[in-house]
Amino acid sequence: MYNASAVLGRPRRRVLVVAVIVVAAVLLVTAVVAAFRHNGGKSGGGKGGASQDGASSSATAGAPTGRPLVGGATQPGAGTSQASALGYRRVAGPGGSSLEVPTTWSASSQGADKTTYTGPAGSLVVEFTPHPVKAGALAAWQSEEPGVAASLSDYHLVKLARVVGWHGWDAADWEWTFRSGLVERHSLNRGFVVDPSHAYAIYWTAPEVSWQTGRSAELLARFFASFQPAGG
Repeated sequence: MYNASAVLGRPRRRVLVVAVIVVAAVLLVTAVVAAFRHNGGKSGGGKGGASQDGASSSATAGAPTGRPLVGGATQPGAGTSQASALGYRRVAGPGGSSLEVPTTWSASSQGADKTTYTGPAGSLVVEFTPHPVKAGALAAWQSEEPGVAASLSDYHLVKLARVVGWHGWDAADWEWTFRSGLVERHSLNRGFVVDPSHAYAIYWTAPEVSWQTGRSAELLARFFASFQPAGG
């Protein structure tokens, strides 16, 4: 895992480096994967049942059962202004942002430009920079992809594309798989520029099985739908 704010931010703030990918891989193997195996990483059965992440399955009704449909023109935090969805709670992120995570999740690290949340299914990192690059989100990811690809074992690019119609923001998704030890892992990083002084990244990494069961798609749909930037 790495810090996305450097790619979205000025080159002098190259926080988005390969070293963080290695650190995160170790942390996820030792903590997240262990928890995932213990809990199964699957949603609870039955309508309105609780998942292993503490979120009700009814909270993600209408969410894709495979990989998430990452476009769409919904408004930030649509349907969540009064209360969070059942089984989720709204938490503060960096740069004045907020989003919903399962109620049982806790922040494993917090800072001015990055917050990490972990749960049985995987690890979520939300990052912020006040200095977006002028080239845009897609160009930023394209410039970093070759270096990250060379640094990871069994790296395979799934997708690297602009996200059209998501709140009207300049956004791009970078999705890939890689191997950490014996574990096949799957990441999706959405970087986006809200305005000239606010750029963010929502970065999700989980064992491949979490994607195959549809749990990653459910969680990503909630993260994307509930995200609110500063002033949102």
